[in-house]
Amino acid sequence: LLQGELRMIMGRWDRAVSDLTRAAAMGEGENKPLITGRANLKLGQIESRRGKKEAAEKRLQKALKIARKLSDREEMTKALQALGELHSTKGEFREAKKALREALSIAEELDNPTLKAISLTGLGIIYTNQDRTELAIRQFEKAIAELEKNENTLELARVKINLGTVQASKDEYREAISNFEDAVELCTQTGDIRQQAYALSGAAHVYILMGEEGTAREYLEEALSIFTRLGERYKIATSHMDLGRLYLASGEFNRMKEAFDTSLKILEDLKLPFYFDRIRDEIVTILKRKGMRKEAGRYRKWSFS
Repeated sequence: LLQGELRMIMGRWDRAVSDLTRAAAMGEGENKPLITGRANLKLGQIESRRGKKEAAEKRLQKALKIARKLSDREEMTKALQALGELHSTKGEFREAKKALREALSIAEELDNPTLKAISLTGLGIIYTNQDRTELAIRQFEKAIAELEKNENTLELARVKINLGTVQASKDEYREAISNFEDAVELCTQTGDIRQQAYALSGAAHVYILMGEEGTAREYLEEALSIFTRLGERYKIATSHMDLGRLYLASGEFNRMKEAFDTSLKILEDLKLPFYFDRIRDEIVTILKRKGMRKEAGRYRKWSFS
């Protein structure tokens, strides 16, 4: 179990799945529900990030059921947080908030700074996706304050990435870059390859907006390589969206079209209509600003199927 959890952090997801599957089976066979629950929690998180939403939800619900039966409130909190993340990635924000608020309530009762910070960060991500930026920033700032109590480097990197995302949406590019670069450094220290890719892709997006295409391409290609290795398809889709921006800036229009199409096709395949619509509309806006109305019209007609 511990080996699987470590490999998960290090980005060795295929081997982590093998370890965690064995741990779950061992827990079942030896009647060790805590091991079964923890293994299912981690397996559910990996499946969620790989776009296997139904399988992920079954795993996470099983982990939550076991934790409730054991009255293990820390494991309950972690399962609720993972379910909140799953619902958030599906655009099911009401269900996500419900799970994360319950997780936050338990974390506050436990007086666990890390668990409080994770719940606050999850809520902040939802508010970011709902364009409620000031509310999102407040959640991230609260999360940072909690993490300062126990110097949790892993979670601090995650909060900085999400704070950088909000700052970028407000055109606060230098502040955003500072947070993304801090996160890259923190992830290098901890070996969290997944969050490192998130930080790199976030920084790449801002460098694109700043017109620094060379740096953006370097960061984005490294991030996409990691996401591809992990099989994290949603982030592969968003990375192709940014690749399309880069190809547009350099006049590589065929490659731009291929990148944009790849992004939307992945989101269709993942059955994520909220994010499909958001990225499609962003593509349309970008192309219209460049005077490419014919191409913009083509994407505007592309509806989620």
